[in-house]
Parts: sequence; C-alpha cells; structure tokens
Amino acid sequence: MTIDAAQGVTSDEHINAMPRGSAAVTGFTTYVAESRHVSQCWTWIGEGSLREAEQWSRPLGDKTPVTMNDLYDRLAADMGRHPYKALGIDLVRQRLDFEDDRRAWMKTEHENSVSLQQGKSPGRGARQKRERKGFDAVKPEQWDDLGRKLRKAGYATQNAMDRAARARKTVKPDQGHGQEAANQQLHNVPKVVPSGRER
Repeated sequence: MTIDAAQGVTSDEHINAMPRGSAAVTGFTTYVAESRHVSQCWTWIGEGSLREAEQWSRPLGDKTPVTMNDLYDRLAADMGRHPYKALGIDLVRQRLDFEDDRRAWMKTEHENSVSLQQGKSPGRGARQKRERKGFDAVKPEQWDDLGRKLRKAGYATQNAMDRAARARKTVKPDQGHGQEAANQQLHNVPKVVPSGRER
C-alpha cells in the first residue's frame, strides 16, 4: 500500500519502501509512513534514484563524486520538507487583497479624472516624485555642507573679481604687468569639484 492509502492503519512491524527515492515525500508524509508500527520499522530506499536526484541538483559540469554522506543529506532534506499547506483563511486574505487593489485603482482613476478636468497631466505628480527620489534620499546635513561650500566658493569668486576690477582701474597704458596681475586674480578663483572639496 502507499503512504496515503490507509493513514490510520498500524502494524507490529512495518516496512517503509521507497524504491524511487525520496523526492516524492515530505515531512508530513514521512511522519505518517514512519509511525505505523508498534514495535519496529524498516526503511528501504532506492540508492540509484537518490544518487540521481543528488547528481541532478548540482551545477552542470560538477564532477565532484557523490558520497554516502551526500545521499543521507539529500534524504534528510527531502524527509524534512514542510511545504506550505493552503488554509481557509487564505481565501479571506485573497479577498482582502482584491478589495485593497480595487480601492487603489478607483482612487487613482478619480485623481486622474480630476487632473484632466483641471488641465493637468495625470502622471506629472508621479514623475516628479520619481525624479525627486534621489534628492530626497540625501540627508539634510549633507545639503547644508554643500550649501556652505558653495557659498564659500561664491564669496571667494566675488572677492577675486573685485580685486581684478580694482587692478584694471589702477593700471596705466605703459604698465602691462598690471593687466597680468588682474588676470592672475581671475585665475585664483577656487573651483568646486563634484565631491564638494575645493582645489
């Protein structure tokens, strides 16, 4: 008889034979098969099927030999599986998920209709939110640090331009070095690199 044929049948001695390996059993069926005896139980498993299952579970080209420990690990993994069993409450959960999706769809359709009536693009808010996602992830203190560095660079640039302007006013036609000094002042303007450090 099979494991599922007569689950309530017991005997003094029981033989649990699995000639095709342990791929078809789980922790639930193993409990039924191994608890039918009163005094003693023997478990027989086809080694060829178990070895084939272990070999097929490995990557293609893996030539590592299959040992008896590998077979025992495969057997324990199969006999210890406890797949999820569907319950009646799952139907209620599916119904609630369906209702949530329907409410979300109705809300979205209403917002799109209102946007169209106001002459706006329905997806504009979503696009703006997606575009601002990277900016919103930046911490406020990082923005403050960047703002301070930009203001510092701006002040330095303004001071250099003021010094260059004063140098041009004081230069005479025969004093070419004054023009060079003004140009040098412009070249001394600090640059802001993407990392926020000045160089």
